[in-house]
Amino acid sequence: VPDGIEVIGNSAFSLNYLLTEVQLPESLERIGESAFAYCLGLRKVDIPDNVKVIGRRAFQGSGLSEIHFGKGVERIEDWAFAECMLSEIEIPDSAAEVSCLAFESNELERFIVSPDHPTLSEQDGVLFSKDRTRLLLFPAGRTGELYSVPEGTKVIGKRAFERCSMDAVELPASVEELGYDTFEFCEAEIRVSPDNPIFAVEDGALLDWSQKLLVHYDFSGLFWKDEALMSMGMEDGAKPELEEKTCRVPDG
Repeated sequence: VPDGIEVIGNSAFSLNYLLTEVQLPESLERIGESAFAYCLGLRKVDIPDNVKVIGRRAFQGSGLSEIHFGKGVERIEDWAFAECMLSEIEIPDSAAEVSCLAFESNELERFIVSPDHPTLSEQDGVLFSKDRTRLLLFPAGRTGELYSVPEGTKVIGKRAFERCSMDAVELPASVEELGYDTFEFCEAEIRVSPDNPIFAVEDGALLDWSQKLLVHYDFSGLFWKDEALMSMGMEDGAKPELEEKTCRVPDG
């Protein structure tokens, strides 16, 4: 990209499957919406120091497995790095505005955040607010038997455990609020501390008794009867057979 360019426009390189390398000029200040979306051959990007904004879906679905942020990035918008191949993200201290939707990816295993970051922190690779009362995003590519949300966490953010691949996630007594679609497409069994005064799990249903609300139902035990059919895709005219599973909504 020629020196002197300050903005890469919306969708400028989008769907360019042949692009394998891009050199961004020091004059660049903004990367527009979907600028490099679905550039499948793009593996590495160095963001210059003068870039302040990385727009919505800027690198969504690209082949990125390595990125280095400059010192000037201030805002990273929704889905900027969604569906990339990044296994870890180091968020720069300058980025005070970071959308938690920016990093939705099944490959992401950990966040790295400096203790000097003004608004964010990380604990065991999980993204939190600075004071660690809000869990903002759990890396969907992380696997294991159990993740216990730290005691003292009060809020679980919007889509925080989307696509989570852990076997189980346990909420502590301190959790008071769950964001929109907290467990969307989550494969984990949800557990709740018996000391939590608001939430409980009953017959696979996560319940918010304060609002008499069924928050989430665990379908992790639901499987196709024909695993081969599931893995190969549906044949023409075929109808899936499911193992039966009954959901009982508790009284009250």
